[in-house]
Amino acid sequence: MNRLTSVFFPILLCCAAAHAGLIGQTVTATYFHPDLSTPIGASSVLVGPGVELNCTGGGTGLCGAFDGPPETLDFTDNQIIFTQGPFSAGNYDNAPFNGMVFSNLNMGSPITGISLDTNGFTGLTLSNLSFTSNSVTVNLSTIPFATTAGFSITLQTAPVPEPAGWVVVLPVLAFFLIARRTRHFEM
Repeated sequence: MNRLTSVFFPILLCCAAAHAGLIGQTVTATYFHPDLSTPIGASSVLVGPGVELNCTGGGTGLCGAFDGPPETLDFTDNQIIFTQGPFSAGNYDNAPFNGMVFSNLNMGSPITGISLDTNGFTGLTLSNLSFTSNSVTVNLSTIPFATTAGFSITLQTAPVPEPAGWVVVLPVLAFFLIARRTRHFEM
């Protein structure tokens, strides 16, 4: 039995389900206004620990799209977290599109759903969001906000397919089981 365990344990470790998530991935955040054909700032960031973008009014890339006090953008393994303020309450203008598109969200398997938590954004609901297999769009047009506001979007994916290593493991397992059974009968 020890010989069998020593053979299969390393094989099973190699074939464990692959990690799905954004950590270690480069994702892109683009601000569009007044429509989805007019980008006004974009940044590609490597997702890791801590906040990926800390905008303090002006700057380059995505930060150039913001003109107020601090906005932050943080990505976790399966979330997009945006915060703004503190500053005067207000609302986003009523352009056809006024918001962000998060793309290159390559999590190991396609995005199949999203959930939304808001704090200080009155009226921001899932109806303001859309998603594809590797992107999320947030339209903030006409959305009022408090002096400090934020939202977090949780990305849901299908289970990550197991690696093709199982194609190797199953015949080896069958061989050892047959060999063990044959040896058991010979005794």
